Amino acid sequence: MAEALSTTQSHVRQLVARGDLESFTIGKRSVRIYWDSVADYQDRNTRPGPVKTESLKPRAKPSAASTAAARAAYATLQAAGILKKRRPVGK
Repeated sequence: MAEALSTTQSHVRQLVARGDLESFTIGKRSVRIYWDSVADYQDRNTRPGPVKTESLKPRAKPSAASTAAARAAYATLQAAGILKKRRPVGK
């Protein structure tokens, strides 16, 4: 049963002791676990799949007005000495 649940035998014993898995005893040592209780346990403890979000859409290209405003703000900060001039890439 531990192999079917991808866990250890001691963890399965703990699940039986807590009542998460229903079982019955045969003789002094043998314990059998009901398959229905295993299916119920897996249903209760399965994580939901990934949720699709709208953030996966590609970003819209910025408008000319917002690009011009950003360039003007950058130039103002450079003139004030707050930002250094950018060096061209690869030089």
